[in-house]
Amino acid sequence: MCMKKTLKQFQEDGLPIEGSANWLKMANTYGYTVSPSDPTGYSSDSKKVYDEILNYLKSGYPVIITVNQNNTHWVVVTDFIGDPNISSSKYNADYYICADPARNGNGGNNKKLSNAYEYNSSGPRDYLIYKK
Repeated sequence: MCMKKTLKQFQEDGLPIEGSANWLKMANTYGYTVSPSDPTGYSSDSKKVYDEILNYLKSGYPVIITVNQNNTHWVVVTDFIGDPNISSSKYNADYYICADPARNGNGGNNKKLSNAYEYNSSGPRDYLIYKK
């Protein structure tokens, strides 16, 4: 999901983004489809989430995921640099590249998922896919 909007435009549309963004409300406001349809229930099965992330990346869709236990920090996974046929890379955050917009000033873009701010070593817990 890419939106060229100013902070003022987000606020005028009822989307204050100070602190943390309401990703679901943002998607609905601007006409995006969100998968899974009920993103409020996260998975404790990180392998399932990794499988979903990889499938969407292969289809050309970046994936927004939560990286910490209390679901307060989200990043955008943009690439996979491992071998999808080898479990040790498929299920390893070192092989996924993410952008961390909230930490953009501190090298937030193009880092290993495992280096994302507040990354939880138990793996990603929830994901959102946005399609126009």
